[in-house]
Amino acid sequence: VLAGGTLGAAAIIKPDGVDFTRLAPLPLACAMFTVIPIATTAMILWLIGRWRRWWWLNRRRTVIACSPWILAAPSFFVSIPTIIVSLAVASAALHVPVVRAALTNLVGRTIAGLLAVAVTVFASIALVGDLAEIL
Repeated sequence: VLAGGTLGAAAIIKPDGVDFTRLAPLPLACAMFTVIPIATTAMILWLIGRWRRWWWLNRRRTVIACSPWILAAPSFFVSIPTIIVSLAVASAALHVPVVRAALTNLVGRTIAGLLAVAVTVFASIALVGDLAEIL
């Protein structure tokens, strides 16, 4: 939740954005725009946890469950290249057993975890800088 929330907040909180030139009080606006991606990340993780029994095992159901997020993501904070790469990796994981094994073994999970930590650190630095400038 921390990684997704931080990345989302860093992407939508911009000092020169219209939200922070018209909304007041600024601390409340910053808090609200931080809670939005945190709540979205928490909801996605809750759904995946709830669907763990069939997630990735039932390919058709997994694709159907992801469809609303793929359509909604561009309107939030995910770029088109990120969506394309994510879809390519997900498709490869669904159809190519070697790719799926590489993504789910210890090395793949470790690399994914390290990437998540690095992205979270860089997003946190950007978020703190933007919040300091706004406030």
